Amino acid sequence: MSRIDITTLVACFEKRIEALEKNPPDKVPMNVILNMMEKAIDDEIRNHFVFLAQKDMEKLIKEKFQEKKKEFINKTLEGILNDESFRKILEKEIKDSIIFKAKLTKHI
Repeated sequence: MSRIDITTLVACFEKRIEALEKNPPDKVPMNVILNMMEKAIDDEIRNHFVFLAQKDMEKLIKEKFQEKKKEFINKTLEGILNDESFRKILEKEIKDSIIFKAKLTKHI
């Protein structure tokens, strides 16, 4: 569990203080000021945990995607390599390529 960034809390308090400057404390009851500060802290804590949850979800999604990607690639390659007709075509292409290169080097 990571900690809430202090600068974020300070920024949050600064926003609330700016609001108080518009309505000076002598005109605003102390319980209103305390409620504003509590709400600011609650909002910041909620935002922090939402951020952590999003970060964890992103990590899990990436891990699952990599798992599925590996499964797909392995299954696809296995299917291709187990296909007898494909193996024969590939074998013939390789042989022809080797023979062609051998003939080419003979003439040089």
